[in-house]
Amino acid sequence: MRIDRGGEYYGRYNKDRQTPGPFVKFLQDNGIVGQYTMPGSPDQNGVAERRNRTLMDMVRSMLNSSKLPKSLWVEALETTVYMLNRVPTKAVSKIPFKLFKGWKLSLQYIRIWGCLPEATVYNPQEKKLDPRNISGYFIRYAERSKVYVILGGGVAAGYAALEFTRKGVSPGELCIISEEPVAPYERPALSKGFLLPESPARLPSFHTCVGANEERLTPKWYKEHGIELVLGTRVKSVDVRRKKLLTATGETISYKILLIATGARALKLEEFGVDGSEAENVCYLRDLADANGLVNVMQSCSSGNAVVIGGGYIGMECAASLAINKINVTLVFPEVHCMARLFTPKIANYYEEYYQAKGVKFVKGTVLTSFEFDSSGKVMAVNLRDGSQLPADLVVVGIGIRPNTSLFEGQLTLEKGGIKVNGKMQTSNDSVYAVGDVAAFPVKLFGETRRLEHVDSARKSAKHAVAAIMEPKKSGEFDYLPFFYSRVFGLSWQFYGDNVGEAVHFGDYLSGTFGAYWISKGHLVGSFLEGGTKEEYEAIAKATSLKPPVEDLAELGQQGLNFALTISKKPQPALPIDVSHSTSGLVLEKPMYAWYAAAGVVLAASIAGFAYWYGRRRRRW
Repeated sequence: MRIDRGGEYYGRYNKDRQTPGPFVKFLQDNGIVGQYTMPGSPDQNGVAERRNRTLMDMVRSMLNSSKLPKSLWVEALETTVYMLNRVPTKAVSKIPFKLFKGWKLSLQYIRIWGCLPEATVYNPQEKKLDPRNISGYFIRYAERSKVYVILGGGVAAGYAALEFTRKGVSPGELCIISEEPVAPYERPALSKGFLLPESPARLPSFHTCVGANEERLTPKWYKEHGIELVLGTRVKSVDVRRKKLLTATGETISYKILLIATGARALKLEEFGVDGSEAENVCYLRDLADANGLVNVMQSCSSGNAVVIGGGYIGMECAASLAINKINVTLVFPEVHCMARLFTPKIANYYEEYYQAKGVKFVKGTVLTSFEFDSSGKVMAVNLRDGSQLPADLVVVGIGIRPNTSLFEGQLTLEKGGIKVNGKMQTSNDSVYAVGDVAAFPVKLFGETRRLEHVDSARKSAKHAVAAIMEPKKSGEFDYLPFFYSRVFGLSWQFYGDNVGEAVHFGDYLSGTFGAYWISKGHLVGSFLEGGTKEEYEAIAKATSLKPPVEDLAELGQQGLNFALTISKKPQPALPIDVSHSTSGLVLEKPMYAWYAAAGVVLAASIAGFAYWYGRRRRRW
């Protein structure tokens, strides 16, 4: 950088000499070479002087034409630089903005500096007859003003970004704000492939959206599509009325449409009265940082003892991964069997026996009460409520999650622990949508609002929300069939629907292909299958969505998987067309094509006859 020795560039003068200032240090720290001209020789610094003159000429012109006070010269200068970065220049082959950002520039929002806009200002004491808008002057552009903002960097954020591009979002209109320092990725990999001892999964291999067999969205992909990634950034507060987000660094980001994909956080032991989870060898598993920490502890305690707290998804999958790493695993949970929220006792017994054959021990019906620490502060044992003590070189805690809704409490309607949305994933504020674990949405199959904690729900709700945002007239209500799955060891199961009512088991547990149906009020409402083929999984999904009537439970158990296969292959009757006229009471149960055709012919003949008669009559006149 060639500049003069002005005080703002080089530094202030003291009694003896000119001392290098903060700008000189900034150049040195960032590897920028500073070349300084001789004092009093502006001709040696021609480019900077000419640019400075250009800027000041534009500032004077803008101030004079707008009649705004000179005190706004800083805002005028900012706008001048903003515009010069967005117009062609001889110095480079492309517009500076495109060179820096990597995507095409949209000029739809450009306005004349000093023009008179109308603005809506939030006023909690506003009365019915008070003015809603105020007039003002446009004085600057907001660098972080986006049409669409996705808050959260989990699975839903990646799938939403992909859907935005498919729906035609323009470069520069969308940004993703995430506390994590990496682009969105498939979280299920953290408890499976990421923990494998050989050829473990690592980024960028499991960036979204590879989980649904779609393209992998690497940071390069986001840049090519003009999507800004604001990573490693925590949002401190959100004002949904003013449509603004405030980051922890004090930066304000405004938006037109906000998509909440904040997901959920792992519940901590301290919330249940147990201290010590800050110990080095006590691990949770929710994000990439947690997974890296778990891998480091695993590698340091090879062939050691691990205690897994919790018998749900995280507990079962982590226990399997630890056993594969040849670590002695004990699974502790308070329920009578594993996966108590989903499995029946019979199904759970199969998986518990399978895990035990792999060396995993089960301690059921009790909970963790405290830790025993060594002199270095590491956990060496866990104490249980039943009075027993288990040695532990590693403790993995998976006791549930809680949706991240704190930013929106008092601003949006909450229900079922999450943010309540309608069938278009729209919250109580028209400009805010919510998807994934944080959203409580109406499930048509159940006829009620529910919040579903699974990756499939996050993926599909994100796609539907974007479709509702970009094409509101074309998108319908979110019709989702709840779906859960897991793959551990050599096992693979899928569940669809709801596990209410009476369970009917089927299949051969010895061969490893078995399942269950759930019957409520005489209809199939849920299906589970282990060890099925792709066709069989698709069959139980379709059968569950159709909710066929079931009269004989014993016969259903005998038919087993054939019941779902038969139902899924049956042609479904077309829905009758019901056309009602309140004046005549006429109801047509099905289209009457012959009647329509005859009426059309008669009408056409009548029009032709009238035209012929009218033409002859005019000629006589």
